[in-house]
Amino acid sequence: MVKAWGNNNQGQTRIYEAAAGKVHEAVAAAGNYSFLLRDDDMLISWGGGDWFEPGIPRYHYRQPDSNDFVAIAAGTDHIMALTFDGKVFDWDWPLGDFPFDYFSRPVPPDVVFIEDIDAGYDFSLALKAP
Repeated sequence: MVKAWGNNNQGQTRIYEAAAGKVHEAVAAAGNYSFLLRDDDMLISWGGGDWFEPGIPRYHYRQPDSNDFVAIAAGTDHIMALTFDGKVFDWDWPLGDFPFDYFSRPVPPDVVFIEDIDAGYDFSLALKAP
């Protein structure tokens, strides 16, 4: 079960209705955004003032595919996901009615077989074991 509290001036603590009855594996937050990973590998983000009408949140989804996500990270300007086999995905925070992949950020080609990720203000970190 996902719970959020505190300042909700940009919708960042308003949990999406479809969360009920779902299993979530990870949550992350940064700035005015919230981000979660469901157990079916769906990625969902919300908040950040992406509101076209007051009080009506915009939720952004990345549908499950062949990637088996195991971790997520949230930075002030972007979000990241890590797959079971160590592949890193990086996106700008999604806006409007566009899917995550519309906002893809380049990941250097030598960033493979990664074990952990984190996101900063406008940069990414990846840990690769020796």
